Amino acid sequence: MKNFKRSFGLIMLVLMIMGSASLFAKPVKLSIIDVAGNLQLTQAAINAFKDAHPELVSEIETIKAAPRAAGETQSSGRCEECHHKR
Repeated sequence: MKNFKRSFGLIMLVLMIMGSASLFAKPVKLSIIDVAGNLQLTQAAINAFKDAHPELVSEIETIKAAPRAAGETQSSGRCEECHHKR
């Protein structure tokens, strides 16, 4: 389900770019930051879109970034001030 949501988000981004193509005077550079490792699954589709629409996308830059440590991104579920679970 997570991959579907990510792919859906990517598709929506592409549709927004296509829908607003008239706003751009020239093709744009896309910078994609991959923190979840989804790029492995979507890289071919992204490149295919760039090749099919050179009037929209001039360059694609991908950056692989590690997500924060699990302890930093997840709440403990406990409020220290009020001493009860959220």
